[in-house]
Amino acid sequence: MGPDPGSVVVDSRLRADGMHALRIIDASVFPVMTSGNTKAPVIMTGENGADLVPADMSAGGGARPYQDELEAEPGT
Repeated sequence: MGPDPGSVVVDSRLRADGMHALRIIDASVFPVMTSGNTKAPVIMTGENGADLVPADMSAGGGARPYQDELEAEPGT
């Protein structure tokens, strides 16, 4: 996560770049690792991510935005 979209793996809503319907919600999204204990920042990231998922679903993103691709018959 960071200001430059070309050098980060997730956006500000913790969605993985280039992956469908995947979020990364752990310490690996920190742009700079804290010098102290990581427990509190990881818990805060998890709580924030847990709030982002339902908010994005209700904001018109749909609960399963790629459901059509999953339901398509193989080979079509």
